[in-house]
Amino acid sequence: MSIWSVAMARMRSALTRSPAPGGAAPARQLPARGDAWVNSYTGLGRTDTIRKLLRSNAIARKIAQKQVLLAWGSGLTWSVTGGGDDAEKLLSDELLRLDLRSKVQKARYLGRAFGGALLLLSIDDGLDPSDPLDLGRVRRLLYIRPLDRWDVARVELDTSGGVRDGEPEYYTISTGSTRVRVHHSRVVRFTGIDGDRVTEAQLGGWGDSVLQPVYESIRDIDSGGQSLSAQLQTAVQSVYKIKGLHE
Repeated sequence: MSIWSVAMARMRSALTRSPAPGGAAPARQLPARGDAWVNSYTGLGRTDTIRKLLRSNAIARKIAQKQVLLAWGSGLTWSVTGGGDDAEKLLSDELLRLDLRSKVQKARYLGRAFGGALLLLSIDDGLDPSDPLDLGRVRRLLYIRPLDRWDVARVELDTSGGVRDGEPEYYTISTGSTRVRVHHSRVVRFTGIDGDRVTEAQLGGWGDSVLQPVYESIRDIDSGGQSLSAQLQTAVQSVYKIKGLHE
């Protein structure tokens, strides 16, 4: 059974768990993001706009997807050291089972489109997802799952004062009616366009969508195409005349 599934119920209480007296300070929660995609009048946020663009606009989809496809254009190679004569075949079979290539591609695509994404690693090491990954106890990588940043309900920052101070420490992932708190060592993080400190704070610690700087241009192209289509319809209208009809 997946350690991920076993831990889900326990994670509900972990979300409200307070640190022990004298322990580390509670992690900071990032503020809600408020970028140019949010419409305060209609209530539509960036997730609605981006999802519609990706589904119905070929230019937007190509912008988000092309770099991902080009990055894998030369294929994937790997090497194995030790593990016996059949180690390379075992690794190849495992990568096929995990569907690694398509999962990584999708996570990168979601990161570019939405400004952030996670590749969730369900690793069986006998520990809760909120505990740091212990490589010495790993028995198996059960599955990997790409998630866009809107599947992450909460991001808690490291406040230890160490080298990771200010970096994400925990991600609370919303899976339907259940929220699971996951340590950063159990995910691979993807972002879109990097910004300055203030901008990233406004974006909830994530990056900008790659569609953000070209949104106006995409909208203008669509508007121009619709106007041209309407003009062409009127330009080719046939006019029939009958001599003497008005007499």
